[in-house]
Amino acid sequence: LGFLALAAILVVYALQVTQSGSAVPGGLTDARFNNVILEHLYVWSIGEADSLWSPAFFYPTPGTLAFSDNHFGSGPVYVLLRLCGADRELAFTLWFLFGHLSTLLTTYYVLRQLNFNTIPAAVGALIFALSSTMLIRTEHAQLVYRFATPLAFLFAWRFLETGRIKHLSLLVIFGSWQFLCSVYLGVFLVFYLGAAFLFVLAISATREQVISLLPRAIESSPRNDYLWLALSSVFAAITLYMLAYYALTSSYYGFVRDPGIIFAQQPVLGSYLVADYSSLYRGLGQWVQDDFLRHEKQMFVGGVATLLFVFACFRRPKNQTSIMLFYVSIGALAFLVLLTLRWPGGFTLYAPFAYLPGFSSIRAVGRIIEVMLLPIAIIAAFGVQSLLSFSHRTLVHSGVAIVLFSGVWYETINTRVYSTPTALIDERKSGVMALVPSELPEDAVLVYRERPDPMPFVKTDIDAMILAQDLRRPVLNGYSGNFSPAYRAMRTCDDIVPTLAGTVWAARLSAEEANVLLDRLY
Repeated sequence: LGFLALAAILVVYALQVTQSGSAVPGGLTDARFNNVILEHLYVWSIGEADSLWSPAFFYPTPGTLAFSDNHFGSGPVYVLLRLCGADRELAFTLWFLFGHLSTLLTTYYVLRQLNFNTIPAAVGALIFALSSTMLIRTEHAQLVYRFATPLAFLFAWRFLETGRIKHLSLLVIFGSWQFLCSVYLGVFLVFYLGAAFLFVLAISATREQVISLLPRAIESSPRNDYLWLALSSVFAAITLYMLAYYALTSSYYGFVRDPGIIFAQQPVLGSYLVADYSSLYRGLGQWVQDDFLRHEKQMFVGGVATLLFVFACFRRPKNQTSIMLFYVSIGALAFLVLLTLRWPGGFTLYAPFAYLPGFSSIRAVGRIIEVMLLPIAIIAAFGVQSLLSFSHRTLVHSGVAIVLFSGVWYETINTRVYSTPTALIDERKSGVMALVPSELPEDAVLVYRERPDPMPFVKTDIDAMILAQDLRRPVLNGYSGNFSPAYRAMRTCDDIVPTLAGTVWAARLSAEEANVLLDRLY
């Protein structure tokens, strides 16, 4: 019953977000940009890109892959789909859905490993993987790949219990993997694990386990655990290399954001009731007057999850291990809420992070809800377990399960998600392709001046990036989380000059090289 529910709800969402197979998840901006990055990994993997870190947009600006998320952790799924013959839109759609599927199954596995029965584990997995606050993330598809978050927590908990080096190594592997999927989620995972550790230290029983970790690790770890340690070192080294490259790129271009932008994107208390894309719950948060990038702070987790959470708080578990897990989960969740809230008057405990080097890139603080969903799912699973404890009859358990799964299903079908018809994407691609000369020189660099279009200029930049990628040509246009210096919308041919000047500075070209580049533009 649990697996049928998981499959049915995922299929319902898949049909919604693809309009029964005729559309691609997301809109014409960030979703297509994510597709460009994934396609670059595919093009590089087959040897048709000159540089991994410098996709040929914002050409000839170097290091442009580090302007935003790079998809190293999830990209192999897309590359494999492309190698199997899927076109870029189909491969993106399947990659997107596989992110939800992998997160769903790993969360179910983790909750079963934490001694939850099948129905509580299935409900918890649905809350973590398919809560309405996640279903609307079609534009920010890189945030879908969260399978490593519950696994990292599981092995942190196992390491506390057993002291084995294998479990510490698996914690490092999956923590690193989450960074490779999305730096945002990696940072928030570290926050969550750090908060959980504080509450582990606050409980006397778990504090004693922490104190004895080192001697237990030496005594209880078999020799083959050190092979896991070696593998975790590889993952950690790759992650540190990636983060170092981001830091160097940020320093090279002087990327920095005013801390005020970060504070404005922090959730307020009312953000936890905002669900503008749900026909069931949108009224809950309409009173919240926090409209700066409001779409990033849709933090209501759904009625089913909320009711189960509240019920669990009134009927706490009885056995010692479950009590520790319950208190650590609820304590870590409360800590993260308090840390990231922006209070009336602008006070926030998050202020020191906004001034730390590198943290200006972690500007959408409201996305922390996507990691917070894990302790919420764990506590909700305790709520399901308590509900089932009222009766030991299979028929009653089945009835409770059907009611809960029906509730999640009803929330899913009443959540508005964005997708773009494949026909519209093909139409835009054909329109731009029609402007390309029939014969291009081998060294041609493309540039797309904005034409009259009902869509904003950013979308035409992405049109140009996709065209250039399909033709295996560099392009002056670009779009990302950060922008090449002096980049501007090219509404007239004169606008090409300052944009070109910015890329010339970024690539440190001489005047002669800049003139050659100007001659190569088409």
